[in-house]
Amino acid sequence: QSLGYKGNFDVLIPSRNFGDYSTNVALVTKEEPKDIKDKLMDDNEIKEIFSKINVESNGFINFFLSEKFLREALFDIIKSGSEYGNSDFGKREKINLEYISANPTGPLTVGNARGGPFGDILGNVLKKVGFDVYKEYYINDIGRQTMLLGESVARRYLQLSGQGIKFPEDNYQGEYITGLAREMKDKSLFHGDVNNFDELAQTCREFALEKIINWIKESSIQIGVEFDKWFYESGLHQSGKIRDVL
Repeated sequence: QSLGYKGNFDVLIPSRNFGDYSTNVALVTKEEPKDIKDKLMDDNEIKEIFSKINVESNGFINFFLSEKFLREALFDIIKSGSEYGNSDFGKREKINLEYISANPTGPLTVGNARGGPFGDILGNVLKKVGFDVYKEYYINDIGRQTMLLGESVARRYLQLSGQGIKFPEDNYQGEYITGLAREMKDKSLFHGDVNNFDELAQTCREFALEKIINWIKESSIQIGVEFDKWFYESGLHQSGKIRDVL
């Protein structure tokens, strides 16, 4: 572009054998690739940056960065430290970035947590280039799935108490459910009537949600993933904002 070339040409990063950069500018402008190469090599600034410019038979022009340029760039990176790469490209535009947000009905797994590192890195990169990024974990702590969590723990609680009740297939089957029920029983955390299943299930639900959400937070810390806000869906409902919108 500094030489006056305009148009929708591409500058790509090819495989290493073809250099550090490659462009199809000759194909777009219909100019001879060799003529473009000669113009580029006449530019002193470009000669400082690139050690070699090759023209390929398919019309692409490939560029190889010089060792001198790479050494100077490395020195700049070391000198700048953590400030290297900062820019105001984002103009402080606000971005709400939500990631993981697995339902709090069980511990994090590789399957539902794998987006965490990607989301965290993306947030850091966006901050680096000037966006105002807000990292959020959205906790779905209401609804049928959390009710089923409470019912699952309640049934295991009753089984541990000697009641021979069946455990439905659609209940949560993991060993952690039995562990939660055993902790509730051993610590005598339920003070109601065990014959009132709804009351027991609600108590189990509240206990299990708190425990599992803490597990999720601990796991996130262990894999180096950070959030600015743990947003509870229940808080959204309690605020009345959904009712106001409707």
